[in-house]
Amino acid sequence: MYRRGDGRLIGFEARGHCGFAARGQDIVCAAVSAIMNTAVYGVVEHLGKKAEISYGKDAEIDFWLTDSPDERSDAVLASMELGLRQVADQYRGFVRVMSGRKSQ
Repeated sequence: MYRRGDGRLIGFEARGHCGFAARGQDIVCAAVSAIMNTAVYGVVEHLGKKAEISYGKDAEIDFWLTDSPDERSDAVLASMELGLRQVADQYRGFVRVMSGRKSQ
């Protein structure tokens, strides 16, 4: 799930394995992980934005900007969203992309 605040992407969360293949051999899960981690490192390392990032032991990730989003961070996170939607379209039933609003 990704979230928007003031019209910009501000974070996302992911839960669980895709179930396309066994753990360690799941190309769909690997694609999703690669897309999300590329966005995380792009925003944090390349753009220098501050964020809360946590990884769970069962394929969980939470990423929330603590800096104000801008056009650059929005572009990186929107690119992630596009990539995830492409994977979800190709592997229906294994990946679901949802949107929500930031909880207050």
